[in-house]
Amino acid sequence: LFKQLEVEQKLKEAIKNLEKLAEDQKKLAEQSEEKNSDSKDLQQKQRDLNKQFDELSKELKDVEKKNSELEFPEELSNTDKEQQDIKEDMQQSEQQLEQNQKKGASKKQKSASEKMEQMAQKMQQQQQEQEMEQLEEDMNAQRALLENLIRFSFDQETLMQDLKTMDINNPQYLK
Repeated sequence: LFKQLEVEQKLKEAIKNLEKLAEDQKKLAEQSEEKNSDSKDLQQKQRDLNKQFDELSKELKDVEKKNSELEFPEELSNTDKEQQDIKEDMQQSEQQLEQNQKKGASKKQKSASEKMEQMAQKMQQQQQEQEMEQLEEDMNAQRALLENLIRFSFDQETLMQDLKTMDINNPQYLK
């Protein structure tokens, strides 16, 4: 149970980091469109974002690994292709900034930002679906417990009624 909570928490953190990274990438794309922006500065910022995305990819791999170690692993969608697409866009953006092609870099940055947002949204939706499934299972378990409790309560009442009318010397009384 603790490991499952840890996986869920790390997944939430990864989604939050991905959303922040998408926002930062979008801001960098807007800066790249500006005429008087410094290419070297933009290039450095893009490199930093690339490193952050690499760290995020490692976090996601770690989450997948921990999830697979669980007794009942959650279904995590495979985001390798999306991660690869985003990584390519970010690298192409950095290369275009090296060549001082700010417009092309801005397009790639926007593309990477949108893909990050989509990936975060997909992961968030999947997590919400799993939470709903867990909630439904919990409700069904509670319903079963209550039904059993009510049935045992009625059985106990019936037994008490039978014992009131039974003679002490009756062999059934000892059972």
